[in-house]
Amino acid sequence: MSRMFSLAVCLPLLSLAVTAAPLKITAYINVTSGCQKHTEDLLANLAKTYGDKVQVEVVNFGSPAGLDRFKRDGMHCMGIRIDGQDQSEIVFRGVTLKVAFMKPAGFFWLHEELETAVRQKLEGVAESDRHSPQATTTADGETTTLVIGDEATFSGPDAKPIQAAAEALNRLAKEKPLIQEDFRLEPKPGSVTLQVRGQPLFTVAVPANPELPANQDAVEKAVSPLIRIITVYPRVSRPFPGAAFGNGHPGEN
Repeated sequence: MSRMFSLAVCLPLLSLAVTAAPLKITAYINVTSGCQKHTEDLLANLAKTYGDKVQVEVVNFGSPAGLDRFKRDGMHCMGIRIDGQDQSEIVFRGVTLKVAFMKPAGFFWLHEELETAVRQKLEGVAESDRHSPQATTTADGETTTLVIGDEATFSGPDAKPIQAAAEALNRLAKEKPLIQEDFRLEPKPGSVTLQVRGQPLFTVAVPANPELPANQDAVEKAVSPLIRIITVYPRVSRPFPGAAFGNGHPGEN
């Protein structure tokens, strides 16, 4: 009888021991302003995807009560904490990154990085996380497109240089995972060349005077496929280029 009693007591305790507490995501967002809808949607999707494995709390500092909580928690601008931490270490497209989820996405972090942080805390690092995205090519009629991961980037009628670029990217990534800092746009009169670790990848024609307002749209259109190649890969240095900084007042973020 005593042995049966012991089993009856131990089994519930064992069940409690293996039940993990949910991952807590606390997001400090000015919901009232409506300017962070994409991030709010992402948080809702994370809650739906992982169910009771996560606990998502949104603190709306656009309301008086939310602003009071925002201040009590030591926040100074929009931010997201995972299990109380502002920063997470993730393995993202082959690179280990320390990501601070402060300010809106696009300053110090990306939505994909937040998704990765949550997934890896719950499920661990996947083998695919440890490698740069694979470069391949697709053909549609007379047009060949460089696809990196699942991102369509540079397209053109000549398949040979695009296939060569895919091979070069894969070779370089195998030597060491590629990051955005490995790439450089080299402007010359009438052209811009994309280089990766000093190796030319593509050259596109642009107007000879790109600074003129009439030519700026043409330059942007010509260079945008090159930018898409770069941004597929992770960026180590933060903030991201072009991120504009306010003074950190909660009403602005």
